[in-house]
Amino acid sequence: MCMDKNDLLLIEDLSVSYGKEETVKNVSFSVKEGEIVGIVGESGSGKTTVLRSVLSLLGNGGKINNGKIMFAGRDIVSLSVPSRSELAGKDIAMIFQDSEKSLDPVRTIGKQFIEAIRVHEKISRSEAEKKGKDELIAMNFNDADQVWKSYPFELSGGMCQRVAIAMAMVHHPKLLLADEPTSALDVTIQAQVVDLLMELRKKTGTSILIVTHNMGVASKMADRIGVMYKGELAEFGEKREVLFNPKHPYTKALINRNPYVEELS
Repeated sequence: MCMDKNDLLLIEDLSVSYGKEETVKNVSFSVKEGEIVGIVGESGSGKTTVLRSVLSLLGNGGKINNGKIMFAGRDIVSLSVPSRSELAGKDIAMIFQDSEKSLDPVRTIGKQFIEAIRVHEKISRSEAEKKGKDELIAMNFNDADQVWKSYPFELSGGMCQRVAIAMAMVHHPKLLLADEPTSALDVTIQAQVVDLLMELRKKTGTSILIVTHNMGVASKMADRIGVMYKGELAEFGEKREVLFNPKHPYTKALINRNPYVEELS
């Protein structure tokens, strides 16, 4: 699989193991500039492992055994830890499934924003505050000042997820990695977060790689969809092709049992 000139991210023949168990096997796909790619699969399918491999956030003994991860023409796997840390949060950002746990419960949202901003930018605290509040406003917070002074436990789950997205987007990254960003939310808030992510792509041109167990979310958001099954990429292609002409039995099962798969004309 060769890197196309429009590819921002290329994952090629990726294999990952935890101890002796190989959990991801020879996975290959790309994310183009300005594109949303959805990787769908049940728990344990390997989809989150693929996502976390991009920033080497495997943990618990996870190891990349084989493959390339190319970002903007650079092989991420071979980068030094400092170089990879420079990418993380600036050119590549990540939002997690449970934003309330990813935010520090004993510090205000404002303090966490300022730290996240000043890690990558040499600006004053007041400049960082303005930048952070502007991002909160972009996330449709009507009272950014109040959110800025709040602790995470004082906000709802949906508000915390929007804060986490705002913090991830504050440097206007080229690529946003989203790990099940809607699964901890109720259906109404899920729809709001999906719409917000799609609007962000439209406004900023940020590419998004989202992993989810929900084919309905992928069908709503993604330009291309991949289906993970038992550590392998069972299917990958344009959204219409995957939804209306699925090749793998597991893909067909995912579509058939999800009543929220988007109706495409």
